[in-house]
Amino acid sequence: MSRFWIPRPTLTISLLSLCMLCVGDLDVATASPFRGALSHQSAAQEEADLAKTESQKAELIVAQEDELAYVHAIREEIRRRLGESMEKVELDLIMEGSDFSGTRPSAVRWDGDGSRLWFRWKRWDEEDLSTFEYDPVSGTLRQLTDEEAEWVPAQNAVWDRDRTHALWTVRDSLVMYDTHAKATRPLLERVNGARPVMLTPDGSMAVISYDGTLFAIPAAGSGQLPLLRQLTDIRDGQPPSEGPPNDQQRWLREQQLALFDVLQRAEEQRLERREDAERGRAKPLYLAGWRAAGLQPDPTLTWVAVQQAKPASETKTADVPNYVTASGFTEDIRTRTKVGDALSESRVGILDVASGGVAWADLDLDERKVSISGARWSPDGTKLLVRVRSQDNKDRWFAVLTPTVDDTEDSQGVSVDVSLVAHDHDEAWIGWSVASGYGWLPDSQGIYFVSEREGTMHLYTVPAAGGEPEALTSGNFELFNPRLTQDRSAFIFEASIPSPFEVQAYRLPIGGGEPEQLTSGLGRMDVTLSPDGTWVAGVGSKGNHPWELYLRRTGGSGTGIQVTESASPAFDSYDWIDPEVVHFTARDGTEVPARLYKPASPHPQGPAVIFVHGAGYLHNVHHYWSSYSREYTFHHLLMERGYTVLDIDYRGSAGYGRDWRTAIYRYMGDKDLSDN
Repeated sequence: MSRFWIPRPTLTISLLSLCMLCVGDLDVATASPFRGALSHQSAAQEEADLAKTESQKAELIVAQEDELAYVHAIREEIRRRLGESMEKVELDLIMEGSDFSGTRPSAVRWDGDGSRLWFRWKRWDEEDLSTFEYDPVSGTLRQLTDEEAEWVPAQNAVWDRDRTHALWTVRDSLVMYDTHAKATRPLLERVNGARPVMLTPDGSMAVISYDGTLFAIPAAGSGQLPLLRQLTDIRDGQPPSEGPPNDQQRWLREQQLALFDVLQRAEEQRLERREDAERGRAKPLYLAGWRAAGLQPDPTLTWVAVQQAKPASETKTADVPNYVTASGFTEDIRTRTKVGDALSESRVGILDVASGGVAWADLDLDERKVSISGARWSPDGTKLLVRVRSQDNKDRWFAVLTPTVDDTEDSQGVSVDVSLVAHDHDEAWIGWSVASGYGWLPDSQGIYFVSEREGTMHLYTVPAAGGEPEALTSGNFELFNPRLTQDRSAFIFEASIPSPFEVQAYRLPIGGGEPEQLTSGLGRMDVTLSPDGTWVAGVGSKGNHPWELYLRRTGGSGTGIQVTESASPAFDSYDWIDPEVVHFTARDGTEVPARLYKPASPHPQGPAVIFVHGAGYLHNVHHYWSSYSREYTFHHLLMERGYTVLDIDYRGSAGYGRDWRTAIYRYMGDKDLSDN
């Protein structure tokens, strides 16, 4: 390991000097303990003392700047060494994290026609992340300026169904991108705080949320009318009371209106003015103690799904002290409530945009306390899918809500039919990963979802009208993140085939069949398929090399073209290993997977280290880049010193199915620790 030494500037400030700094600006008239002594000082002496104090202040500032120069010098030295070869593991270099091992490309997204690829990334010797553009045909990679990056569709942009237009915000403007013209134009300016919600499937209307209210505007610009249409009006508090508060006062008011024509005409005029003012505006919906948790319009702008939550009262959080703060004082970090404390309530309703009437869904779950989230409209806009989870985490349902307009006064002209179409139960707990990977089938007649009901995570479909779910995949592997292709003819997902230690991407026809493998050559590849289906962009890694962006044509083989080179020269120069995956037998006979780091020259006394990954439910025994990259590189430092390292996926870890995941239920600190 190379060494360097930089002399540290000496900070010579005496105790007397510090005292002078403290009292130098003190008003003599208020310094009562010293008033008598100071009053006898001559004006010349006071001026001399003041000059001395100012000089000492300047010396302190220079000393502080010199201290920062020392830190900057260390930083520059590390930068230099990152650009050189590293024969042995150097601790200060591996602690540099992504500057050493590379920054994972993120926010990978395609242009609407698949002609360009955008992503966020930085090279090892750059300070900040940037947006890059890649042309898959010419193989040209270009780093965009900050201004250029603002005017290409952002990761959170909303697209119309055919990806011809995208909508997002740039500073205080709402902007629209045209795929065919390759141009971005402002749609609405000075909308600071507005958030794009959706584009209608044909791209003709844009919906934005501003201060909790939904508005629709023509996507073609100001040539269409109306320019702005308010879809919702959500307000805090209770609705205002109409008329006097009791029967006697109401009778008196009615009598006054009947007896005096002038009062009756004034009342009629007041009602006419209010009707004129409210004409064309959305009918107010008052929260009445609830909190807005989400508004989602349907594709036809006929309905709006209204999700609300009511926070539990008198709950407490376990605050954590934060000692390293900009203020220099200890501050509290608010955390969350403890397990077992009261939880918030939630509900979902459907609002009729035309009338403002709303109907709240009755799930009829025998008073079970549940959380409702994830509202998604069917492609035809006639039905709403929501995810329902019991607050004891033992049950999960999908509910399909079908709204209709009627004349029932209690429902304000709207009613909603509820159908529970899929239910999972687990005596331990429902895995959190089932919360993702669900949605509507293209015909609006069925839904897809993931479930562990057969022991490992697989893909299922079920009719929206109810029925028995059908498994589209099966086998001894886990499936992740299913989503529909742009043409909605197939699913894309990642799966741990052929073993829990490797994850590749697959495409599966919408009706089921044999999955087509899209990636190979690396331990894991998370993919983004181009809209036309001809290119696969994948962020992949191996057990001994971090994440890079790769590109290949669909139907090809191998990893394809490597677009990025992220790691520093110091990292690339070292011979990192892809650890061997082994199994050992636990005390109860269970075979436990682990990664084994064997030193080339073991220490004579045979020392060993067992690494226990954190984060509870996490997968760390595999042939792709570890979430614990610093620990992975540190294991090599231990091997250089003759240590053997064992990295274990103890029971409770991810990647091995429901039984392994829940093996610690009511045995936390037992089976997981005995595996170690």
